[in-house]
Amino acid sequence: MNLDAKNKIIIAGAGLSGLATASVLPQNSFMLFESEAEPGGLCRSIRHEGYTFDYTGHLLHLKGEMLEWVEKLMPNNLIVQKRRAYVFSHGRMIDYPFQLHFGQLPNGVRDECLCGFEEIQDSKIDITNFATWSKTTFGKGITKYFMRPYNEKLFRTKLEELSADAVQYIPRPNLEEVRQGALGKRMTHVGYNAEFRYPTEGGIGVLPQALSREIKIITSAKIEKIIADEKKISVGKEWFSYSSLVSTIPLPELIKSIADAPSEISSAASSLEAVGVLCLNLGIEGKTSSAHWIYFPEQEFPFYRVGFYHNIAPYSAPPGKSSLYVEISYKKRTDLPKEIVEQAIEKLVSAGIIKDEKKVEVRQKLWIDNAYAIHNSIRKQALDTILPFLKSKDIIPIGRFGRWTYTSMGEALLEGREIGIKLSNSIST
Repeated sequence: MNLDAKNKIIIAGAGLSGLATASVLPQNSFMLFESEAEPGGLCRSIRHEGYTFDYTGHLLHLKGEMLEWVEKLMPNNLIVQKRRAYVFSHGRMIDYPFQLHFGQLPNGVRDECLCGFEEIQDSKIDITNFATWSKTTFGKGITKYFMRPYNEKLFRTKLEELSADAVQYIPRPNLEEVRQGALGKRMTHVGYNAEFRYPTEGGIGVLPQALSREIKIITSAKIEKIIADEKKISVGKEWFSYSSLVSTIPLPELIKSIADAPSEISSAASSLEAVGVLCLNLGIEGKTSSAHWIYFPEQEFPFYRVGFYHNIAPYSAPPGKSSLYVEISYKKRTDLPKEIVEQAIEKLVSAGIIKDEKKVEVRQKLWIDNAYAIHNSIRKQALDTILPFLKSKDIIPIGRFGRWTYTSMGEALLEGREIGIKLSNSIST
């Protein structure tokens, strides 16, 4: 065996969290392996026939130290945008968030949502599951018309089976705000994503490019086997030892690669669930919506969200044209019909987003098999079993897929830096 005698820190994956970890470590203290031919993970961009597409919507929600850091990484290359987001419901385009703008819907729906919200004002919030949380936070009407259909479409799971531990990002207005919204007042500044940043040129892929400028990355190098008790990994025919293993590998895949993982750890990992996303990137002749993105909660539409690259950054489409990303979730690729692209385009036409399917000049499918971890009771039980085991073996899972949770790009960068600083301090001491 060709074991590395220095027992370096090994980082598995050159996505944002892996790159952020490496960025604050001494250069000779780590080895960074990336299974793909280039760094970035899902934070990458594709250029095709004059269009710039990402691996679905990637927007930067940054503040404080992280904002300053990214601005230094990409000086003069960030657009600041005020969110223009909508919900398509009952044949109408209403402002986002739904719970503040259902007053723009037909009177019957408006009254049902408002009465439902008023009825729960003296109720204690029930966090038994996502359904009980939503009903005791927003009432039956808002749950019925948005929270249930949208989240069940996205996660392909009944609301009662989802836990309430991943709802912090959902805006929760007070009674006066909801009443004002029911009367027609627009409150589009609410929520963590009311303002965002995006590269002025190059697509979101320029961020990992900037991060990796001074980092040595071993690409096309998949970690195939881990022997946790001996703290070593195999890449191809070579073996490397480590002092700590920082892993951004999707958690179930990580456990599968650990040859000496106990059966209860393997069983727990196999119970973890996720949805994938088919990202349908479209190049359109002519103008479409002025939105940054639109939510589609109703079941007649196969997609749950549609975004508009050309409104986020003008270079994303040639002059006079539009570039869209259309997001469709699945548990297995075979869940989606073979005609899914045609069905999606047909529904975009029926919603008035595209005037004529003949205007679609570029169609590109990107399959993302692990996109969102499904937060359910099984997940918590599994993590309570898996994480202590990994910690005992000096394996540090980080990032959205490594920890099997939801994180924004800003959170992934922050987590990576914090882990890197902690490991760097341990080296110096």
